[in-house]
Amino acid sequence: MDMWTFIAIAVLASVGLSAYKARLRHQRRRLDEEYCARDEDIDDLMDRVATLESIVTDKKSRLKDEINNL
Repeated sequence: MDMWTFIAIAVLASVGLSAYKARLRHQRRRLDEEYCARDEDIDDLMDRVATLESIVTDKKSRLKDEINNL
């Protein structure tokens, strides 16, 4: 193998490695965005559940239900 072939192979390998690293960074960013969106959805659902729990366990609402049941 001559020197120019070796240099060409080294350059192609470094370009390929750089492209691969860029692809991995892009995938990691995309997953991070998906996880953030999922976490926001979970937070919204937790807020809704907390609101529903406060409505169900509210003493005024239970008293009103008991009066209506009579």
